Amino acid sequence: MFSKELHTQQYHAWTLCPTILLAIIIAGCSDGAESARKVTGTVKDANGNNYPKTTISLSDGAKTIETATNASGMFEFTAVDAGLYDISITAPLSTTLVAPIPTTVEVKEDMVSTVDFVIQPLALAPHVVIGDADIFNEIKDVDGGIPDMPGDLIYAQNVFDPPIGLLTAITSPDDQHMTLIEWKNALGNVTVNCSGNSSAVNVSLQNLIPNGTYTLWCDFLNKKKSVGEFVNLGADIEKIEPLGSGTQNIAIADANGSINTTFSHGSCILTETPGLVIAVIYHINGNTYGAAHIPDEEEVNHLLVYFQ
Repeated sequence: MFSKELHTQQYHAWTLCPTILLAIIIAGCSDGAESARKVTGTVKDANGNNYPKTTISLSDGAKTIETATNASGMFEFTAVDAGLYDISITAPLSTTLVAPIPTTVEVKEDMVSTVDFVIQPLALAPHVVIGDADIFNEIKDVDGGIPDMPGDLIYAQNVFDPPIGLLTAITSPDDQHMTLIEWKNALGNVTVNCSGNSSAVNVSLQNLIPNGTYTLWCDFLNKKKSVGEFVNLGADIEKIEPLGSGTQNIAIADANGSINTTFSHGSCILTETPGLVIAVIYHINGNTYGAAHIPDEEEVNHLLVYFQ
């Protein structure tokens, strides 16, 4: 239900990169020393949504200072020595910076310089829990091996809770035993847009289990991981939260196996921690009752969305 090396990259405003948009405005003289020699700006997406907790760096080559955006997506460096600086941003998870305007920022006495960053969230394809993405080795065939033939009937193996190793048939609500090819056909995309201290998570998934009951969960990691890399539940995961709250993280696939909806979360999950995975959990028995160890005889990971 977890894992992926989430590479947060630092983009420099002076690099000739086709993914940076910086608006530079040198304001007029300030009225007082308190506002003199400032560098200010915002981090927003193309729709004007703001991104808090985003790291901005200012460097003169000899030293670098950092600050973070506030809940309004604004940042400010105060009492900066006059001179020419490189300014850079540590982009939120799974976003790109749009349009090329390589630049430096000049700080002058009694002047305020403004640099606005514009980002674009990426639509991410989820990984089906099988093969490399099956980090808990939970999807099995009838003999407890790894299914490899399209028609193999699939089972969820108990990994954390007794009886360890128990195989439970993964069935649809109409009691059809799912095959490997039916499981692997799932696809779609997930996009996250922050807006201050909240997120809108747009989910569009197809070829899920028809009429199946799913819940979605945020797994916050404290270090970078790659797809299929082992995740230590105690050491690597800072917290697990429902995408939404209470029953608001539940989605029922339609008769064609599609889910198209938007979930809300009470933080900008793209800047909350160094790593993020959204797990899409299938409930074999159709019941949802809060977090539990998975896989077990009642629920199993179907998709993992890795943010990097």
